[in-house]
Amino acid sequence: MDNNPPNSPKSSEQATLKSMAQGFPSNPGVYLMRSSEGKVLYVGKARNLKKRVTSYFKDAGAMAPKTVVLMSKVTDIQVIITTTEKEALLLESSLIKKHRPNYNVVLRDDKNYPLLRLSLDESFPRLSMVRRMKKDGAAYFGPYSSSHSVRETLRFLERIFPLRKCKQGILKPRNRPCLNYQMHLCLAPCLMGVDKQEYQDIVKQVTLFLQGRNGHLMQQLKNDMAAASREMAYERAAKIRDKIKSIERTLEKQVMVSSDFADRDVLGIHLDHRGAQAALLFIRQGILIGSRTVPVTQRSTDQPEITEAFLKQYYGNQTIIPPEILIPTDFEDRSLMEEVLADFTGHRVKILVPQRGDKLKLVTMAGQNAAEGLENRLKTESENLAILEETKRAFGLSHLPETVQCFDISNIQGVFPVGSLVTFENGRPKKSAYRIFKVKSLATPDDYAMMYEVLKRSLTRSMNTEALPDLLMVDGGKGQLNVAVTVKEELRLTARPDLLGMAKDRDNNEEQPKFFIPGRKNPIILPRNSPVLFFLTRIRDEAHRFAISHHQKLRRKSSLLSLLDDVPGVGTKRRKGLLTHFGSLKRIREASVTDLAAAPGINPSLAQVIYDHVRSLEAGPTAVEAEAGSHDQD
Repeated sequence: MDNNPPNSPKSSEQATLKSMAQGFPSNPGVYLMRSSEGKVLYVGKARNLKKRVTSYFKDAGAMAPKTVVLMSKVTDIQVIITTTEKEALLLESSLIKKHRPNYNVVLRDDKNYPLLRLSLDESFPRLSMVRRMKKDGAAYFGPYSSSHSVRETLRFLERIFPLRKCKQGILKPRNRPCLNYQMHLCLAPCLMGVDKQEYQDIVKQVTLFLQGRNGHLMQQLKNDMAAASREMAYERAAKIRDKIKSIERTLEKQVMVSSDFADRDVLGIHLDHRGAQAALLFIRQGILIGSRTVPVTQRSTDQPEITEAFLKQYYGNQTIIPPEILIPTDFEDRSLMEEVLADFTGHRVKILVPQRGDKLKLVTMAGQNAAEGLENRLKTESENLAILEETKRAFGLSHLPETVQCFDISNIQGVFPVGSLVTFENGRPKKSAYRIFKVKSLATPDDYAMMYEVLKRSLTRSMNTEALPDLLMVDGGKGQLNVAVTVKEELRLTARPDLLGMAKDRDNNEEQPKFFIPGRKNPIILPRNSPVLFFLTRIRDEAHRFAISHHQKLRRKSSLLSLLDDVPGVGTKRRKGLLTHFGSLKRIREASVTDLAAAPGINPSLAQVIYDHVRSLEAGPTAVEAEAGSHDQD
């Protein structure tokens, strides 16, 4: 690169890198460009590593501005050789997700959207909501735009099709059917001796509905209704008629967007000087079943680059991939990407760039969704920034609280003490940065000592990773805040983080939060309609929820262990086996000697010992469970 003086250190560094690149092999592979701190700045794929990497070392005027800036920061280049270019593409995608380099196009929304799973691998299949697809013999449907929409669909299907609701994989016999049977929502195969063919007919109807093959489903139901009428089974015919009407009402709400009844995803990209946004429409059997918009971080105005990056990062072996994907613009590795997706899904996948007709209209629609998504995102970011600025002003903070961490302690009389840490970035929760700390040093309830241990461990880790928050908030009053001050002083932290304590004021039967800051005696009380109050309360409540949810898991695990701990002949392996077999502690308590003897590794005599031991315990909850609702908030 010629934009550095010939004898400058940077010019010498570039010459060294260029010489290194000329020694790279001509194999396919992946290259990682790193900064002087070792941070990965860019990950790329190449059919020929030597040719691709040496292309970065040419006159600055012949390169894109983004590439010029990138190369000015690169001090080391690492290459990883692969057998094929396809392997290189997969490795590149994996490394981008892992390192999230600043100079790659990266999807900011990497969460898994919910799916419906039909457990065809079981004798009596059931429906459930999941977020990851596995190659386990089950059928998956979706994705759905939100957990709310998938639960609505699940509730509708449960009303219309009486599949079993119990969660255990192996169906266990019961003494009497559950409430779902009484409400005609389940055929109770656990007890009633349901004909498997009758049950499979219902499974086929559910599959037709979820596949969008509603014409086939409606015709089948009408044929069944007619057959029931001929047999003078009028009650059964009336039930089928009601089912048909319910499905028809649901179908009226569906939006038909293509007449060829195909399954396809449609990608739209919107890119302007303010940022980039992607939108994906999910079309099944010609019906729009959902959509999602995805923020994109980018240092480029190149739409093909964004399109390619989206496909590489979004689709994988845990994603439902339709036979056809429509995209707004072509890119170099399109045919290679088709091969990779076909390997993932087991069927041919076509990636098309429509130029006219209905398919182009769908891509245009997706682009409009992306544009609207960008507008909404920028509006939200502007509102969040205003709240952060108001928070800084309200408490006289030294930094804009772009990163806020909140700590909460959860325990029951000192039992199972845990500390929770939640992190918000730019006003939004960052769940990948949530942490749980098991308190190690205390056996007695002491909130201040617990807070001290958790804060010191967390801040020490943050110092080592240079990831200190702008604002650290503790759930509590002056006492908890003073603990935070002590930890900050001991660690010799002078700048970040600012400290804040939040406690409830229960005077006059009210719960108006009070805020405490170091060096001020009196609390700060914000107006009830303050956006800052809503913002900080949301963070505190999230820390509280996160601590309680984890604490409940510890209690449930301990309850099971304590129930079976003293049974002769029952060790860790058998305890786990019993839980796997019965599915819950409650079912172990309710099990008969015969039920217990049916569990793997349990003979009749040991089953009797377990039964007698469980009956000797109190019928009610353990002392730990009885106090499940207590929690020290301050």
